[in-house]
Amino acid sequence: MVNEKLAAKRREFITSKNAGHITQVSQRLGHPTHTASFKHSQRRSSDSEQQLQAKLREIIGQSLRQCMEALCKEYMSTGEYRKIYDTLTAVEKLSEETRKLSSGLGYTKDYLPIESPLSRTMRTVSKVLEDLLLNAMEGEEMGEKEQKGLLLYQAAPDIILQ
Repeated sequence: MVNEKLAAKRREFITSKNAGHITQVSQRLGHPTHTASFKHSQRRSSDSEQQLQAKLREIIGQSLRQCMEALCKEYMSTGEYRKIYDTLTAVEKLSEETRKLSSGLGYTKDYLPIESPLSRTMRTVSKVLEDLLLNAMEGEEMGEKEQKGLLLYQAAPDIILQ
């Protein structure tokens, strides 16, 4: 039941992501003067990205690895994964805001949206949180996996937020 809810949430997230991408493409095709306002939107994005990075720092602290270790230990001691889920939900909301800001950056030669460094950071944070949550929801032996270094956050590069 819980896995079905998580799968439905992921489908909803993927659908909303694709819908946003289609909207971005149609806007770019319909507005040829969009490049004239790029410098202004880029300046605003920079300020907003700093605010989003500050919000991310409030959620995960200065180090992703330290945050993940704390969440893992809390889950192992209580058996509750609610805090992992709440953290992932908060990061996904920030990630969506970051995607909206990045939509003005343009597209690669393969027509993929250009991704800002903050977007990549958000994606990494989301992936390691999803991995931890899925392991917790499936009832995996987290202590054993942690000792063997099999959790994604142990292999992913640590993200340090200043």
